[in-house]
Amino acid sequence: MIIIKAEFALLPGAADRMIHEMHTMHIQERYEAQPGNLAFDFSIPVTRNDRMCLVDIWKDRESFEAHLNCDVTQDWTDIKAKYTTDSWYTLYEGDRNDAYNDSIQNRRVITPGQ
Repeated sequence: MIIIKAEFALLPGAADRMIHEMHTMHIQERYEAQPGNLAFDFSIPVTRNDRMCLVDIWKDRESFEAHLNCDVTQDWTDIKAKYTTDSWYTLYEGDRNDAYNDSIQNRRVITPGQ
C-alpha cells in the first residue's frame, strides 16, 4: 500500500476557486476510478484556508506509478499550478495488513517530480 499525504500552500483567496475547478473537472472521481486507487480525499483546514490537504492511497507501487502518467494527473498538475505556491509530500509504504506500523518504518518525504 502507498499512502501520500500532501499539503499545498494556496494563493490568497484561491481555495474556493480551486475546489470549484476540481469539482468541475471531476478530479476526485477520475482518480478514484483509476485501477488500484483506494482513496483520493482532500480538505481545507478549518483554521487555515490558505492550505489544502490531500490523502491519496494506492493498492500497490505498480498502481501508484501507473497513475503518474494518466490524463487526470496532468489535469491535477495544471490545477495545482494555478492555485498553489508550494507543496509538501510524504510517502508511506507498507503492508496493507499493517500499514500503520510499516508506514512509520518506511516513511520518506518526497518532492514533486521524484
